[in-house]
Amino acid sequence: MKETTVARPHWNDEEMLEHLYGLRDGDLHLRTCSACAGRLEQLRARRREAVETPELSPHFLARQRRDIYARLDLPGSRAGWRVIQPAVALATLLVVAVALWRPAAHPGRVAPAEDQTLSTEIYYTVGGGPSDSQIYTEIYQVVSSDVPQAAAPMEALFED
Repeated sequence: MKETTVARPHWNDEEMLEHLYGLRDGDLHLRTCSACAGRLEQLRARRREAVETPELSPHFLARQRRDIYARLDLPGSRAGWRVIQPAVALATLLVVAVALWRPAAHPGRVAPAEDQTLSTEIYYTVGGGPSDSQIYTEIYQVVSSDVPQAAAPMEALFED
């Protein structure tokens, strides 16, 4: 009987990378296929180039360091910004606080809410407040109500 060998397809990129990083054992295909062995050698060469660190002379690094220090000492550099940054942040915060702060407006007259069933209307004036009897009447009305004050708006939704 004659032995037939089935030609195995070439390795794909994933298989090559797995072998390159030691995640896959080499097999007979790499030893018999010159195309895959050539691709693997190209990948190894590219990996060596990527891992190599470039040679930098001490003079180059010293000049680079001097340039950095020179830029830090410039009057227009950002180093001065670090000093005034907290002051600018505080000033901005104060401007926003003043813009948002508004004292409560004092209305000339405020009528009671529509759902109140007072026989007399209670008015508040800018100069003075309600009388004691008006305050006690409002408190009695809130306490004696069967519906909690927070639920009153919802109750209004279901009234016919």
